[in-house]
Amino acid sequence: MLAAILSNGRTSRFYTSIYEEQGLTRSAPDIWIGPGRRLDPLFLVSAEPKEPHTLEEVEAAIFAELERVKNEPVTSRELERVLNQMDAQLVRSMGSNIGLAFTLAMTLSSRGDWRAVMIDMERRREVTPEDIMHVAETYFTEENRTVGWLVETASEADEGEGEEEIDFRTLMQWAQTLPEEEQKELMLKFQTMSEGEREAFAKQLWERMKAEQGGN
Repeated sequence: MLAAILSNGRTSRFYTSIYEEQGLTRSAPDIWIGPGRRLDPLFLVSAEPKEPHTLEEVEAAIFAELERVKNEPVTSRELERVLNQMDAQLVRSMGSNIGLAFTLAMTLSSRGDWRAVMIDMERRREVTPEDIMHVAETYFTEENRTVGWLVETASEADEGEGEEEIDFRTLMQWAQTLPEEEQKELMLKFQTMSEGEREAFAKQLWERMKAEQGGN
């Protein structure tokens, strides 16, 4: 719930404050929680500065939002909006047989019980603004924090010039619009491929998606 409030969609705090109002980043800062849920996961925030802004400015803005959620209760409207978004996303992901199978299988592998996907829906409804603050205060501490900067050198920039970065979230959303049988075939292919083969295959799908969407 906390991650969704900060980074889920155009109404999230990272999007409206850091990306839209301040214009510090090329896209809204993103949050990834992983690698799994059976053990304590990482809460990873990533962002890319937009020229002429610097890494220092972006880092300070992210920290400011993390401190804000620790000290100011989120509004009931924010909570309701996030709940609606998460419920709608779950319904869409389970709208086909392959989507239903994938969602339940992933929940079973990561949580140990496929029913957790439904239990979580009910538990999210019980979350309060005070719960959000408590979690933020508990985990968003300097002792828990690790900060890394990825700085591109001139030689790396030359080598990577012209190579487009794949937006995997957009690619997954597009894949879910394909016929059910084709979705099943794609999933089976990914399961049998090596990491390098998956990367190459993802590039092929990305080019296909752009071609079908008119190159946009």
